[in-house]
Amino acid sequence: MCRIRMTGYANFGTRLFPCLIPKALRIKAMIPSKKKIDELKELVKRDFGVEWTDQEASDAAYNLVNFYDALGRFAMEDIQKYIDTGGEPSFAGKVSDYDEWLAEQAEIVKKIQADRKEASKSKKRKG
Repeated sequence: MCRIRMTGYANFGTRLFPCLIPKALRIKAMIPSKKKIDELKELVKRDFGVEWTDQEASDAAYNLVNFYDALGRFAMEDIQKYIDTGGEPSFAGKVSDYDEWLAEQAEIVKKIQADRKEASKSKKRKG
């Protein structure tokens, strides 16, 4: 569905020479497939009556996918902060719907982290 490419904080030379970007600053960006871009073009034409060129659809799809990728990263940062602080409310001491969501997600992440640790320990025992 999507391929991964490395992008950086600056465009100068990074497309030709991604090695110019320090490894810590490299970001994995998702690139939508041609099929998904074509589906987006059809959706926009059907719902809004606008015909996009391949380049416009590609740009829009790239921006949309990476917008949601960024939201996911921000949420993961908040979840990890919630875990690290022991469940401290995110907004001035008031428990919100977001905090309830964070608590649910934190439990899922804790379980995944525990499962990974257990899997790592069992690999070490076998190896």
